[in-house]
Amino acid sequence: MNLGLKLKFLLTGFVALSIQSCITKDIVYLIRDDSSDYNDQFWAKADLNQRLCIWNKHWEPNTWLMVKQLLEKTTNYEFRTPPSSDRLQMFAEFQKPECKWVIDGTYNLPFSYNLDPTQYQWLLDKMVVIVFEPVVVADWVWKPEFHARVAQVFTWDDSYIDNQKYFLMRYPFYSGAQMVEPLPFEKKKLCCFINGNKGSRHSQSLYEKRREDVEIWDKHYSSDFDFYGTDWSRSEYRTFKNEVPGHLKVPTLRKYRFCLCYENMNNVCGWVTEKMFNCLEAGCVPVYMGVKNIDQFVPRNCYVAREQFESNEHLHRYLKNMSKAEYEQYLENIRVYLKSDQPKEFGYERFAEYIVAGIVAKIGDGYAK
Repeated sequence: MNLGLKLKFLLTGFVALSIQSCITKDIVYLIRDDSSDYNDQFWAKADLNQRLCIWNKHWEPNTWLMVKQLLEKTTNYEFRTPPSSDRLQMFAEFQKPECKWVIDGTYNLPFSYNLDPTQYQWLLDKMVVIVFEPVVVADWVWKPEFHARVAQVFTWDDSYIDNQKYFLMRYPFYSGAQMVEPLPFEKKKLCCFINGNKGSRHSQSLYEKRREDVEIWDKHYSSDFDFYGTDWSRSEYRTFKNEVPGHLKVPTLRKYRFCLCYENMNNVCGWVTEKMFNCLEAGCVPVYMGVKNIDQFVPRNCYVAREQFESNEHLHRYLKNMSKAEYEQYLENIRVYLKSDQPKEFGYERFAEYIVAGIVAKIGDGYAK
C-alpha cells in the first residue's frame, strides 16, 4: 500500500472513530418532586444514583434505580435525572436532540400540568406522566384535556388501559415482608383504625365513610376500639390515641385482631395501597372497603368485606363473635398469600417492569436491545 492510500485509510478511520466518539445516547429524563427538598448545590454534586435514590415518604429509595437498570439493560436509552432542579437548566437539557422522553415522576401536582401548551408543546410531546393519586385526592391529574397534551400516561386504573395513550402500572409499596409473629388471640384488642381525618367532595370518596364509622365505634363500642391518625381532635373522641408514623404502623396493628381498612376511594379498579398490606404483615385481619376488583389481587379468605354488613352493629357482632379457630384460619390464609407470588404485583421490581414495558411499547422495537 503506497503512502497516499495509507494516509487515506488512516484519515478515514480517524474520522469514523471521531464521529463514533461524538455520538450521544438518546436519553430518558426523570423529574422528581422531592428534588425541591434539596438545594441545587447538593443536586449538582450528587451523582446520578444518589439523585435517583433520594428517599421520600412515597417511595422505597431504590425504586427509580431499578427502573434505570432495567431500561438500560433492555433498551438503547440512557436514564438520567436533570443535573439541576432549576427550571431553566432543566428545559435546556430537555431541548437537546438526544432527550427523547421525560418521565414526570412528581406526585400530587405533576410538573407537566402547568406547562402552557402554546409555549411548551415541544416538551409535552416528550412527556410521560405517572398518575399516582386517585381523583378524590388530585382531580386535576385526571382531566382528559391534560392527558391529551402529553405523550403517555401510566395509571393503576385498569379501566383506562389501551396500550396506546394509557399504560398499566401498580402503586409500588410491597417490600416482600412476611407476617410478623402475631400476638396471642386473647391478648389482642378487637379493632382499630389508622388514617388521617381528611375530606373530599367527590362522590366516590371514602373519607366521609371513614369518619362516620369511627364516630359510631367511638360512641358505641369504645371498649373494643382504638384509632390513630392525623388531624383528629382528641377532645371529641374517647378512643383516639395518637398519630402513628409509617414505620410504627405494623407494630401498632399487631395489637389488634381487626382493622377498619378503607381506601380513600370506593368502587374503582386497581387502587390498592399499603393499607391492606400493613394489616396483612401485622397479622391483623383487614375489614376492607375500596377497590371493586380487590379479589383479583388479594384472596377473599384473607380479609373481611365491609360491604357485606349493613351496619356497624352487625359488623361489630360478627367480629366479636368470631371464634379463635376461625380467626387463626384467616391468619393462616394470609401467611400462604404473602409467601406466594401474588403480592409481587405491588413490588418495586414489578413497577420497574411496568414502566419499561410501557416505554418500549410506545417507542416500538427500534430501541430494544
